[in-house]
Amino acid sequence: MAQHTGTRPFLCYASDENHYWCKIFHGPHGWEGILNEIVASVIGEQINAPVRPWTILDIPESLVSTQVGEGTQRYRLPDAPVFASLALHTADVTDQLSDINRDGNYDRVPLLIALWYLCNADDLQVLYDDDADRQIWSIDHGLWFGSQEIPWHLAPMTEWAGRPSIPRIPTTIPPVHWDRAINAVDNLSVDVAETITRLLPEAWAVPPEVPARLVRYACERKESTKEKLRELRNRTERR
Repeated sequence: MAQHTGTRPFLCYASDENHYWCKIFHGPHGWEGILNEIVASVIGEQINAPVRPWTILDIPESLVSTQVGEGTQRYRLPDAPVFASLALHTADVTDQLSDINRDGNYDRVPLLIALWYLCNADDLQVLYDDDADRQIWSIDHGLWFGSQEIPWHLAPMTEWAGRPSIPRIPTTIPPVHWDRAINAVDNLSVDVAETITRLLPEAWAVPPEVPARLVRYACERKESTKEKLRELRNRTERR
């Protein structure tokens, strides 16, 4: 089980022969945290942001009620499906931006920043893949959408609570990469909510209006997100 993280994910080896970090639906951050993970990931995929590949896994009947973790952090595996993020064994977690001029990160970083603004990201966490020339990935989206203190305080960008704290960008990123991110944000549609609803397991019993609400919130932030990206483009141009 991962240490120093509130969601207490466990590492599994799945039938597709991949390792995944898994989070149970009714975990420490509540089921809202898992929905945040999925909504942010699907929005990220729609705009081509670098979110880790993920899936929904079923717990084999033989493993239901098996204990994972240690000491007071221990819990039993449920019989419900779990959210699973593809593990990356050659990277460390950080909240900083670096290696921007490596392996496509010129494109990936502006798209990631766009995702942060769209989803009002908090507790930012990224990985740099040492086996892929420090390629950046976003992970752990459970506290996004303003749910750090209470679930889903969907604040607009005009409020302090609705503005993500973006880490320093240490390298000048050419304008063309910011423009690609702006165009990607433009193409985001509320229709993404239907995709998310189809992906959610019936066992979780999540009403369709819940992910739809989060997607509408992200789409309502499109114009302010594009404005932030233009500001960052112009700021890095002046360096």
